[in-house]
Amino acid sequence: MDNINYIYWIGPIIAVIAIAVVLLRVVLPIFRLKSQTNTLLATGIPAEATVLNAAQTGSKLTIGGQEQYGVALTLEVRAPGRAPYATQTQAFISILQLSQSQPGAVIPVKIDPQDQTKIAVDLNAGLSAAAFAPIGAPYGAAQQQAMQMVQQLDARNRDLSVRGELAQAKILRAQPSGININGGNPLMNLEVEVYPTTRPPFQAQTQAAVGAQALEKFQPGKMVWIKFDPNDTTQVTIEHSA
Repeated sequence: MDNINYIYWIGPIIAVIAIAVVLLRVVLPIFRLKSQTNTLLATGIPAEATVLNAAQTGSKLTIGGQEQYGVALTLEVRAPGRAPYATQTQAFISILQLSQSQPGAVIPVKIDPQDQTKIAVDLNAGLSAAAFAPIGAPYGAAQQQAMQMVQQLDARNRDLSVRGELAQAKILRAQPSGININGGNPLMNLEVEVYPTTRPPFQAQTQAAVGAQALEKFQPGKMVWIKFDPNDTTQVTIEHSA
């Protein structure tokens, strides 16, 4: 009887241990990273950084209906009163902003005043009228209109990121929209040919904010990953370069 009871309980015990391991190795580090990031965004020193290398970690979070991807970044940081230095960090970046974190892009960050190796990526720092600058236009109503347009695009892309179907696509045409985000990152008008696994190829148009130094990855002939609305294939959002 004792052996039977032992066998009966061993399965649930193993399941509990497995869940605990997942929590310790996967979930808790993610929440620790988000907590540290939120603290730095509130208290850190503003600076800028050039992305030297970027690699997706495979982690993904959905916050307020917005899908964010884990990215490991190597950065060259420039802060007031400090010599430039290289460091590494991790961040969760929304779908619209993912292309802005490609190598060569210049991004806003916050740094820990006590430990400059602790960095928080602050891509939302530029989400103001001043950040959405039509090329050659003075500050004013045009920037307000550009900001509203990009925010609407962001909302649409967040929705597609959640419910869209993933596929590869080839860029057929790429043209700047005339709007720069966070200074030098152009909002690109893209025409793509999509190759789903569930239906024949089709063409669609979309827009994406692209890091200035990553533009070569978003030129005609280049392959990218997209998500499309399975009920309306005219609705497409860029996930990341291939």
